[in-house]
Amino acid sequence: MSNPAAYKVKSQESEEQRVELIQPTQLQWMTNPTSAPGLGYLADVDYLAARQDRSISQMITGLTSAQKFRISNSLGQIVYFAFEESSTLMRLCCTNNRSFVLHIVDNASQEVIRIRRKFKCCAGCCWCACVDCCAHEVFVESPPGTAAGSVRQE
Repeated sequence: MSNPAAYKVKSQESEEQRVELIQPTQLQWMTNPTSAPGLGYLADVDYLAARQDRSISQMITGLTSAQKFRISNSLGQIVYFAFEESSTLMRLCCTNNRSFVLHIVDNASQEVIRIRRKFKCCAGCCWCACVDCCAHEVFVESPPGTAAGSVRQE
């Protein structure tokens, strides 16, 4: 990788998106998996932790920006990066009920998992989560474009 701080993700909706991720030099990527790349990293780990990367502007202003996460193994080595794609208006006005796409990429900058959530006006209320129109639901694709499953709030 010539520029480890820049990730290119091919999307079915557009030709190519460029997303800049903050990647300090002290971070260490997990070595290439013994099995196939992409989801193959999961075969070699028994523990994953996701840590949110907050931007300086987000810390100063308190306004939310697109979320970014480091996903690491028990040794603290980076296994994947995840980053949110959503509009500023959705993040400001709809907060936890917003629609988003979460892209999860490996160290070769290949998107291995895509998670989509649609906007739901009344989603998240514990008393109406059993109603289909109100429950949060995400759709998981792996590889991107291929449905792998979904997760629904009960």
